[in-house]
Amino acid sequence: STEPRVKRVMDTLAERPGLAFSMAELAQVACASERTLARMFVKAVGMSVGDWNRRLMVQHALTLLDAGHSVQRVAITLGYTESSSFIDMFRGVMGQPPGQFVGQRDARHGGVS
Repeated sequence: STEPRVKRVMDTLAERPGLAFSMAELAQVACASERTLARMFVKAVGMSVGDWNRRLMVQHALTLLDAGHSVQRVAITLGYTESSSFIDMFRGVMGQPPGQFVGQRDARHGGVS
């Protein structure tokens, strides 16, 4: 089971995917110092808070894209002021931009891209 303080941080991020939290704010949620939270998170989850949050945002983005939302709409929903920043984040996690990823996935599953 995940350390309760780490779980609180994960829940906070998952409940508010479009909000940007500072490490200081997340440390308050965890009732720990920023450094302690960073160490606890990596130990419990195997990646940094930032990496985990980016993966969470990509999962949320894929749900929205699958529902037919545009890349620009998804970027705004996730708190990005520029879709290019969202596309860069998505590419960093998934290895390709969202439009290309969704199109290839649709083609593999018999959908129309």
